[in-house]
Amino acid sequence: MGYMQSEHASGLRVRDSERPTRPALGYGERVSTLARRNGDVSFWLTGIPTPAQPPPLSRDLDADVCIVGAGFTGLWTAYHLARSRPDLDVVVLERERVGFGASGRNGGWLTPAFAAPRERLVRTYGPEPQRALERALRESVEDVLAACREEGIACDALAGGVLRVARGPAQAARLRAAIARERAWGVGEVELEALDADALSVRVRVDGASFATWSPQGVRVQPAKLVRGLAAAAERRGVRIFEGTAVRELRP
Repeated sequence: MGYMQSEHASGLRVRDSERPTRPALGYGERVSTLARRNGDVSFWLTGIPTPAQPPPLSRDLDADVCIVGAGFTGLWTAYHLARSRPDLDVVVLERERVGFGASGRNGGWLTPAFAAPRERLVRTYGPEPQRALERALRESVEDVLAACREEGIACDALAGGVLRVARGPAQAARLRAAIARERAWGVGEVELEALDADALSVRVRVDGASFATWSPQGVRVQPAKLVRGLAAAAERRGVRIFEGTAVRELRP
């Protein structure tokens, strides 16, 4: 049973880590869509080579920062810590493989969209915090692209924007209402463009389409390539990543 225990004010100790109780799946192997089950490897991961898995952590280890999970959240945290504080000893522990979970099964797009409705957030926190959140989300898209350029991460990024198409009256009404809300919030034509059927057909012809909106703030990515490239960039900056290493317990 592995656990992390505080050894001193700035360090963590990891003990007796072991491989997962079930074997990690070899997601470099191509499997048919029909044979793939929920929980198996994703479409993105089957499309790229799988590097040999290094040995798991099998000894006691002290670190300044220990991060559990080698997905986007954990790896971006490790990467930026290593950039801003290269003196820190940063360790990432992952039960399966880098990007095995949600980060390797992502939808493949990078946008500043937020899950909760803006109106709800404004009622709860006020307009200025919401504006700050939206600025941070837009900047985060640029930050990801900048890191990819700087670190040489080839993740098939294509900054083509986001196109939403209405193919019926109800869909068109919802898109027009969304445009009205954005305009009331101060979003201009440069950030969100309304397209009638003729303007849409210049970009792409969609059968039955009557209305569309386009925003430049959208990027297509291959998420498995991005998460793998991010892991490699973090390792080049001194982060140590241990795959096949299950964390059994966290202690304050």
